[in-house]
Amino acid sequence: MFIHFSFSFFNIISYHFHNTSIKKRTKDEILSHSFTPIFDKHIVDMLNAVPSTEAVLQIEVTSPKICGAGSKRYVDYTVKLKTTLPVFKQHESVVHRRYSEFEWLHKELEQADTKIAVPPLPDKAWQRQLPFRKDSGLFQDDFIEERRQGLEVFINKIAAHPLAQNERALHVFLFDPEIDLTKYVRSKINK
Repeated sequence: MFIHFSFSFFNIISYHFHNTSIKKRTKDEILSHSFTPIFDKHIVDMLNAVPSTEAVLQIEVTSPKICGAGSKRYVDYTVKLKTTLPVFKQHESVVHRRYSEFEWLHKELEQADTKIAVPPLPDKAWQRQLPFRKDSGLFQDDFIEERRQGLEVFINKIAAHPLAQNERALHVFLFDPEIDLTKYVRSKINK
C-alpha cells in the first residue's frame, strides 16, 4: 500500500492506492475518520504534524431556500466563510443573504474609492418574473441552482481581491447577521 499527500491552497487531498482502487479524500473526511480505520490515526497525526502556513479563504453559497409567499417570495442563500486571512475579524461565519443583498454589495464596491474591477452578478432574469408564465419562473430549481453557483463565484472573486478585503461593505456582508443600512457607512476597515 502507498499513501501520497498533496498540499494545496484550499484543501489537503490524500490518495489511497489499495487493490487498484483510487479514492480521493478531503482533509475534513480524513479528520472525521470516515475511512479505513487502520490508517486514520497515522494520517491524522501526519496532517497535524505539518502546520499550514498558507492563508486560506473559502466561501460557499449553499442551501437555497424559498421564503415568503405570493409576490413577497424570495430565495435565501446560506453564505459560509472559513479563512485564516488576518484582514477578517473572524475565522468562520455563516450568514443568510438574498439576491438583493448581493446586489447591494456589488453596488457598494463599484462606488468604493478604489480601483476594484467588480465581477458581474448572475443575471437579474427579468423574463422569469413576467406574469402568466407556465413555469415557476425565478423559483425553478434549475434557475435557483444556476444563480447559486454564479453568486458563489462572485463572492469568492470579490473576497479574494486585496482591495475589496479592506472595504467595510464586504465585512458587513460576510459577518453581520443582518445588513442594517441605517447604521452602515461606506468606509475602509480599521486594521
